[in-house]
Amino acid sequence: MVEFMKLLEEAWYRKSDFTPLMLIPIITSLFSIDNIERVLDFHGFHIGVKFVFPEDIPNLWSFVSPPNPKPGINISLPGIISLIIFTIIEAYLAGGYLGSIKQGLEGRTYDFSQNAGKYFVEMLKFRVLTLLILLAMMGLALITPWFALLALPMMIFLTYLIYGIPYLIVSQELSFEEALRKNLDLALNGGEYTEYGIKYLLLAIPISIIMTLLTVNLNIIGIVFGILITAPISLTLTTATMMFFFLVKENMGNSAI
Repeated sequence: MVEFMKLLEEAWYRKSDFTPLMLIPIITSLFSIDNIERVLDFHGFHIGVKFVFPEDIPNLWSFVSPPNPKPGINISLPGIISLIIFTIIEAYLAGGYLGSIKQGLEGRTYDFSQNAGKYFVEMLKFRVLTLLILLAMMGLALITPWFALLALPMMIFLTYLIYGIPYLIVSQELSFEEALRKNLDLALNGGEYTEYGIKYLLLAIPISIIMTLLTVNLNIIGIVFGILITAPISLTLTTATMMFFFLVKENMGNSAI
């Protein structure tokens, strides 16, 4: 059984060891220019929720469900270009973020830039995978509008299938391909991987509702406070997830995962 709250409690107390790393979810929150514009352009009252599994760098927009003033899917060339650029940058930051948390949990002094370079290629492969999944679903929704009805449950299921990949890459020093295979085994076999993912998702629901209400309805003030509030939450959740994958490795052995 996964002692989820115990992991969170320990991760919360350990976050002081990684205080400078809170800057990473702050930075990546600012990358979401489209979401920021949607909030700034919105006038009225908005409530929403997102269903999320662990991410390599959870940030404000992991939890906030922003308003969509323009129904349907909006795609532009500048938007696609910025998405590709930020995907590359975030892969670098994710390597430094997760690698540094791993080193800190092992009692070592962490080196962000060294970790960022070390894991960059494998993290980029993971980011490309998530980007391809997103683009494929957007393409299907454009071709067959009724597919939009299935988009949410399919996205939840697909993110469940891959959420552990970056943590396996870092915690076990695996290549992306090795982590993908082992993660799919974990996801399809259920057990602790499923239990942890569900408990994470259930915890994220009330956080999402609160952060959506705060961020969207307070406009620019909400964005600023939302970014600052979610930075320690991100660090705590990411640290807890890394600790979980350490425990899985210890309990089941390398051959099991």
